[in-house]
Amino acid sequence: MNRSVKYVPFTVGLAAALLAAPWSVSAQSRSDTTLSIDASATVEISSRGGDIRVRTGADGRLAVRSDGGEARSLVSGSGRAFRIDGSRDRLRGDVDLSVELPRGTVVLIRSHSGDISVAGTDADVEVRSTSGDIAVTNARQLRVATVAGDIIARTISDGVRISTTSGDIVLENVTGDVDVAGTSSDITLRDVTSRRVQIQVVSGDVRWTSGFDDSGRYEFNSHSGEVRLQVPANARALLDVQSFSGEVSTTDLPLILLPSPGAAQRDTTAAEQRERDRERSRLRDSVRRVLQDSMRRSDTSRNSRDSASWERNLERSVSQLVESVLSGVAESLSSLSLSFSDAGNSRARRFQLGAAGGPLVSVSTFSGNIVVGSADTGSRRR
Repeated sequence: MNRSVKYVPFTVGLAAALLAAPWSVSAQSRSDTTLSIDASATVEISSRGGDIRVRTGADGRLAVRSDGGEARSLVSGSGRAFRIDGSRDRLRGDVDLSVELPRGTVVLIRSHSGDISVAGTDADVEVRSTSGDIAVTNARQLRVATVAGDIIARTISDGVRISTTSGDIVLENVTGDVDVAGTSSDITLRDVTSRRVQIQVVSGDVRWTSGFDDSGRYEFNSHSGEVRLQVPANARALLDVQSFSGEVSTTDLPLILLPSPGAAQRDTTAAEQRERDRERSRLRDSVRRVLQDSMRRSDTSRNSRDSASWERNLERSVSQLVESVLSGVAESLSSLSLSFSDAGNSRARRFQLGAAGGPLVSVSTFSGNIVVGSADTGSRRR
């Protein structure tokens, strides 16, 4: 008979019992804090790890709940500025934060890891995160900078700026300027009302399902990925496309191929040069007349040789002045002009989408196709 089981040390048995005891799980703590808060206040939330959930609640009340670890959230500040720190007392495990605040409160979030959601504030929201999904609804301006994680933003009234390394991005029902930059991201934009849109992604598809404003400017750039523009049937735009190996196609809307952007740019440059030459001549003549009038009124006597030398020096100085002035004008004109690169195998083409006129829409890809249409039912090649 093996008696070794009967003589297990008491301390080992006690440790096993303690590990099995229900209260060993209850080490997770919970903390609730409620404070008064002014209208249009700013609340900054920071966390090392754990989810952050922000919702609107009663007017004049800030309610904070922390769950997890052996920590409690630390709330500091009063009136119009509060800070919620869910990381300073973090001893073990992640701390989830749930925050209720009045509508109109500005929210600033700093998080190392964990999902983040903000809903119903109708105010500015800024999020800086290392990893974790981000969801924001019903906000005014939205600013997001993150390394990894999907981003969803809905019903934003005054513009979006997003920068991410990895993670898909979805924007819906957005008004105002849109600026999105991603490294490895699929970007989807639906029901966007904007006069300025700039989308840049290294690897990923771009899908636009919205209209264009005639006074707007739109740029869609994907190095490796498809750009699909799904627009209303009556949409119109001047479409500049540039691609190394991709194709341009349309599902159901007319695309009229216009003279190449390179030729158009050369014509524009030549016209600008002619105008600069005319302006140079007018300016030189005007300055010369003014100076000649001054010379005639001068009582200083000069012999013919001295006068000729003086006029040559004057002419040289005037030419240098004119060239300097026109150089500045040319630089300003160049900054306003579109430039197209015809280097290598890159192909730049210009299309008229729909009726004549409309905004300028620039699309560039390296290896992705460009698809335009009002219906997403496949494509036929132009």
